[in-house]
Amino acid sequence: MAEVGFNYQPTPDSPWSFDLNMRGYAGEREGASFNVQATYTF
Repeated sequence: MAEVGFNYQPTPDSPWSFDLNMRGYAGEREGASFNVQATYTF
């Protein structure tokens, strides 16, 4: 199993935060999963 991700936190100039993840599986069970989340803080 391998996982790669990116996380962007809100700053004083931008209230947006983003979280992106990708996970891959190999072996007896093969596959991949993706997750994307965006948040606006006010």
